[in-house]
Amino acid sequence: MTTENTPWVRQITHITIIERYDTVLYPIDQITLFDRLPELGWLVSRRMDDQGTFSLESMPSKGNSHLRLDRGNKSIGIIGNHLAEVLASYKELTGVVRELFDFAGEVGTDYVEFRYIGRLNGSSRPVETFASWWAEAGRAAELGSFLADKLPSDAVTMSPYGIRFAPSANNANRPNWAELVITPTPAAGSNTYHFDLIYRNESSSVVEQVVESADSIIESTLERLGGF
Repeated sequence: MTTENTPWVRQITHITIIERYDTVLYPIDQITLFDRLPELGWLVSRRMDDQGTFSLESMPSKGNSHLRLDRGNKSIGIIGNHLAEVLASYKELTGVVRELFDFAGEVGTDYVEFRYIGRLNGSSRPVETFASWWAEAGRAAELGSFLADKLPSDAVTMSPYGIRFAPSANNANRPNWAELVITPTPAAGSNTYHFDLIYRNESSSVVEQVVESADSIIESTLERLGGF
């Protein structure tokens, strides 16, 4: 797996891995979990009120990664800004959950979702890259000419401002979903691309494989677009 120190990656802004359970009620006792995490090096900051009730001052963290818990969505996971660290924390967290709480076949995984957002540098300007790539698609060029006529600007024609790929026969409400968006950044003359990768699958191991190859997937996509 490549890392955030790879030259083509400039900035990672958001990484999450969450597991959503298929239960009616949230299957995890938070107090039990928060009592166990410090033994594994997690920072858990709690305070006690006058009635002796504990509450969290902030979500538990380990390194630059933070626990993400949503009782309403029946999910638990990790948010951070380093791929390897987020993945390691996610594996540790879900391992502890299964150690502490015996689901006994009554609790299953609805899906595991990975989201990866950041910016990377290319060797060409994104607006030029996308214009060149889409010019090979005749219908896209025709639509660009039509829009440029109806929406006059400094440009002679218009072209798709980036790419967005997703399963063509499915919809985003399915447990299994993949989506990659790459667009230019707003800065004029910039060679920086913005990317947003979402991957969701019923199998945690499949999602983990995608996390491990995420940098390679995005880099190879930019190469095929002509951005390198």
